[in-house]
Amino acid sequence: MAVKKYSKVKFTLRKELIFIVIGLALLGLGIGLLSIDSKSEKFYKEWAGAGATSLAEEHIFSYTSTDYITKNVKGNTESGLVYVFYGTSSNETSRTLITSVQSAALNAEVKSVLVLDSKFASEKDRKEDEEFDGKLKDIEKKLGLTDYVDSLQTNVEDKFEATLDNAPSLWVYNNGKLVYVINTQLVESESNTFDAAIIRAFAFAYPEAK
Repeated sequence: MAVKKYSKVKFTLRKELIFIVIGLALLGLGIGLLSIDSKSEKFYKEWAGAGATSLAEEHIFSYTSTDYITKNVKGNTESGLVYVFYGTSSNETSRTLITSVQSAALNAEVKSVLVLDSKFASEKDRKEDEEFDGKLKDIEKKLGLTDYVDSLQTNVEDKFEATLDNAPSLWVYNNGKLVYVINTQLVESESNTFDAAIIRAFAFAYPEAK
């Protein structure tokens, strides 16, 4: 008895179908990427959502870390002018002042301000870690805050240490050296306003002040 031979069925894909499948895959990938917020968008949504409603969506801020500042800013003689806003979106004063910082920065044509979130220096963390105060002191030293003395204060008795307890604050580094600090202690001691002190800080960006 003869054995029947069955021919194998061959499946072929038309080129048009292949292109459609690839196109749909790329479209899905593109939509997925567009739905992911950039760091700038995440920052805006966090601060505006917390109450900083005057913050511009096209802002100049970006989060940084103590490690980045100590490795790339502090002691770097070629870093130029670097502004660091120290505060947190959960603090009402920080939310108010960050818009003032942006306004003064743009007037001085400063395109970027780093933001160091002050949440890591919270009272909760201190209660849970008995060595936390010592760790903060070590960070303050690395950032250059410990040795900072405000040059605008002429009375030695009135000079103060800039610390991580003073949030919100604005720090100005010039070629690796901390040259100016604004915090609540300074403003209160000078009977000044934060807005005026912020404008003075960004005077470093003008050619005549360098």
